[in-house]
Amino acid sequence: MSQATRPPRALLAGVVRRLQALLARVRGRRDLVGYLDGLEGYEVIGWAVDYARFPAPTRVEVLLDGQSVGCMQADSFRPDLRDEGLHTGHFGFRFDLTPYSAHGRYCTLEVRFEDSGAPLRGSPWPLTLIRDGRSTSNASARKDDESPRAPTRTMGAPDLDALRREGVLLYAIRSESGLASPSVAQNLKAFRELGFATVVINNFHPPAALVERDDSLVRQTDMLIEQQSRGRDFAAWRTGLEHLARQLPEARRVVFMNDSLVGPFHRLGPVIEHFSDSKADLWGLTESFDRTYHVQSSFFACTPELLALREVSSHFERYAGTGRDEAVLQGELGLSQVALAAGARLEAMCDYHQLAEKWLEQAVRTEAALHEVLRASRKGDGDGDGNPEGTQMLQWIQTIKEAVYSGVTLNPQHFFWDTLIEEFHYPYLKRELFTSNPSKIISLRRLWEVLAPFDAALVRSMLRHEMLTQGAQCALPPRRTGVAPTARAPASAARDPVARLFS
Repeated sequence: MSQATRPPRALLAGVVRRLQALLARVRGRRDLVGYLDGLEGYEVIGWAVDYARFPAPTRVEVLLDGQSVGCMQADSFRPDLRDEGLHTGHFGFRFDLTPYSAHGRYCTLEVRFEDSGAPLRGSPWPLTLIRDGRSTSNASARKDDESPRAPTRTMGAPDLDALRREGVLLYAIRSESGLASPSVAQNLKAFRELGFATVVINNFHPPAALVERDDSLVRQTDMLIEQQSRGRDFAAWRTGLEHLARQLPEARRVVFMNDSLVGPFHRLGPVIEHFSDSKADLWGLTESFDRTYHVQSSFFACTPELLALREVSSHFERYAGTGRDEAVLQGELGLSQVALAAGARLEAMCDYHQLAEKWLEQAVRTEAALHEVLRASRKGDGDGDGNPEGTQMLQWIQTIKEAVYSGVTLNPQHFFWDTLIEEFHYPYLKRELFTSNPSKIISLRRLWEVLAPFDAALVRSMLRHEMLTQGAQCALPPRRTGVAPTARAPASAARDPVARLFS
């Protein structure tokens, strides 16, 4: 059985298993060897061997808070055990916790050898039993590679019917407060309405916070994975892929998303239809030619066949980045280059060159309108600049036009944000645009004009939450007197940049 199709925590054991077996033989004494791999859905999984009676199977006992809830023979077939040289591989066990999930309490799971009471390695395992029948675990993910895994806890299991029918969403979030943003909630709702199985990986807050403080998120996702990790999106997606290793070959498609995108504003149905109609193996909302060609990783999708390729699965397995630059260079650019090298076809819904051409068309019209406004303002103000904001916008447009014409590669999610939403029905706004605006995008003054067609209360709720949780001041360029606010914007927006978002 290949690594890509083994149970998520069945990969744990290679080196440890060999060392334990060697010690058992060298010491020449009765030795008990085994591992509590963890939870897969509602089932406790693991393996156990008693070398005193090898190759006959042994029995294990499962306990919750020290109370026995069942015993079983560890004789289930595990291809990975056979591959590691453990006779026929019939030393695995599974135990269903569903009958015990009605207690709605925190407890400790233990698995031990029935005869001696000796615990399996990996036991005990902190556990939460949820009243709706879901189980949650909290333990250190164990994998023998160069990149140590973070403590991980899982809750629930993906909807297999939805996974096979439409696909699965792997949604990487970083919730410092333990609360899900309105944008995360809206995306989960939209994907579930489209028939997707949903998996959320919270890659920041200590385990328990999201479950204890935000029950709405637990209800809105099929599977919740929490891990304390400095790794960013690709580290979260790697964990999600490991947990779904068995189910992924059956998935119609796998969508990867992170919470740097605020929205959705437009419907997601046409986005998924675009991917369905595409012949691409790796597909994204947007693409970039910065450094080298790549699909931008804030929202992309893969076929399960692509993920099954050793080159691609290894890219996720080996990812060890912790910073933003590493996430872009190793994760985002690296994935596209690995896929291309493997012969995969890449495509984006919003073609960069078409997007740049459409932006230029809009820029020419805006430029002409600004010249008219500036001429009128100069007549009323003599020789002075009666509209400094208009002058600044005109200069910015001319600078970006020159860059596009000269072939300078720009980040489409930043520089062409308004064209994406208005012309390409791109459903999102990049969070850092209005929390830090690193590229100093002057056209963000059009924010309310561009978002006016959408639910105003929902838009304000999304933007407000992101700014509060990011600890950011409004990064929109200040609106000075001399240019009236757009007709759709709140009147107070002309007075205070923050009020432009929250009034």
